[in-house]
Amino acid sequence: MLEENFVRFKKLLQLLKRPEALKILEETKVLEIKLSPCTERYLNSSGYPLENFCNVLAYCFDIRSQTSFFQHRGNGQSHQFIWCFNEKQYEDTALSTFVIYISTDQEDKEFGLIETHLQISAINL
Repeated sequence: MLEENFVRFKKLLQLLKRPEALKILEETKVLEIKLSPCTERYLNSSGYPLENFCNVLAYCFDIRSQTSFFQHRGNGQSHQFIWCFNEKQYEDTALSTFVIYISTDQEDKEFGLIETHLQISAINL
């Protein structure tokens, strides 16, 4: 990933802290959020909004890697998540779209979802 895109991604993560930012970023194809099946079930069962869930990403971003971890406390338990990001170019957009994929740590260890997502992304570039 180019350094300028890395800087752009860091700024984008800061924007996610603002209310309604996720909706606007997704509508304008600046950002896509993809959830693993277990992560989606967790959000649905906890009733926790995706916007609030994504706020934490700016705080746990590791500049040395395309993957990072965070923990979320919900339903009286602590759950660990792993997330990664990559770029995707659409024909109808001038700038690339950043894609964030979030998975539970357990799901990733069992199925290798994050690594698979990054490999598929690299092939599609």
